[in-house]
Amino acid sequence: MSKVVFLSNVDRRFAMMQVALQQLQQENLLSNDSVCAKLSDNTVWNGEWQKLLEDADIILIKWMGAGIDTPFFKKLLPFINKHQLRYYIDAAGTEEEEMVSGIEKNDLEKLKE
Repeated sequence: MSKVVFLSNVDRRFAMMQVALQQLQQENLLSNDSVCAKLSDNTVWNGEWQKLLEDADIILIKWMGAGIDTPFFKKLLPFINKHQLRYYIDAAGTEEEEMVSGIEKNDLEKLKE
C-alpha cells in the first residue's frame, strides 16, 4: 500500500487533505503511515522529517505566500532529490511555482484536478 505525505502551509488545503487522507485510510486505499502535516515559515528540518519522508512513495506539497527559500525547504529539496523521492510541489506565488520529479505528465494532470 502506498505511503503519501502531504505538506502544506495553507489551512484550508491542509484540512481538506486531512479529511481525504482519513477516508482513504479507512477504505484501506492508503497506508496508515501516510500523513498530512502543517508547515509554517518557521518549520525546522530535523531527523523526524527525514524519518517521515525517506520511505514515502510520493510527497505532495502545497505552499503559498513566502518563497521556498526557507531553511526548511533548503534542507528538504536536497534530501528528496538525494533519495530520489517522487514529489510535486505547488508553490503558488513564488518564483518556482511548480516543481515535480518522478511523476509522469498524465499523472501530473490528475494531481492538478
